[in-house]
Amino acid sequence: MVRRMSQEEREALRAEFLKRAAVEFEAMFDPEGQQSLQTLDQREHRAIELAQGMGQLALEQHLRRDGARRSSDRFATRRPRRRSSR
Repeated sequence: MVRRMSQEEREALRAEFLKRAAVEFEAMFDPEGQQSLQTLDQREHRAIELAQGMGQLALEQHLRRDGARRSSDRFATRRPRRRSSR
């Protein structure tokens, strides 16, 4: 069972999540990287990576706080490797 978070812990977690969201946003909308996002397929791929990365981060944060987590749950915290743009 996941223990309750203090307000300070929750705010720290939110800050970490939003910091990562900012990095992901830049990866999608950075003017320097737009040349690699010309086709719908390239854009869709980047958007899916972004969503998966944020979802993975949320899962990792949740699992880190779970006192009942089993060592076999570690596989769920592995991040998929980012593929280069096509």
